[in-house]
Amino acid sequence: MTIQIQENTFAEACFDMNSIAELQTALTSPADSTDMKQWDISETEYFNQIQLALNALRENTIDLNDDSLSVNTLQFFDYTHEVEFGENESETITEYSANIVINEKLVIQLSGKGDEAHKPSIPSAVECHYNNKALQDWAAENLDIDDVIKFLDEKGIENNFYFLSENGEKIN
Repeated sequence: MTIQIQENTFAEACFDMNSIAELQTALTSPADSTDMKQWDISETEYFNQIQLALNALRENTIDLNDDSLSVNTLQFFDYTHEVEFGENESETITEYSANIVINEKLVIQLSGKGDEAHKPSIPSAVECHYNNKALQDWAAENLDIDDVIKFLDEKGIENNFYFLSENGEKIN
């Protein structure tokens, strides 16, 4: 289910200008009379619109510091191949990629060649998504790769051929 927020509403302003933590705090604080007057809304509408914005943010954003996040799926792609460079000589080139799915809605991609791991990437929804295009696009534009690396480390996800091939579902 996708949460829709009407344009030019207090809920839209809350969604655009606040973090999840700020909206959670607003729900447990007294209603702001200045906001209620500016938006011509009652105290009930004030809290309802904050809750709507909070729900929409939760649906379409992700906080990598959230302890409830988990890795649901690890898809592994093995692109290992032989390269011939002489009449009787060849070399095995180990290349791989993996899709790491977080909370069944966000894809982080890992890849590497040989012993060299590339930095993680967050594809746009056009490139790859899992259940939530809006979240995937938000993540591609807003998540910091260093935070992604820290998150993966904390979850025990290693960006190397051996870990991913042993722990991932192999996709041909």
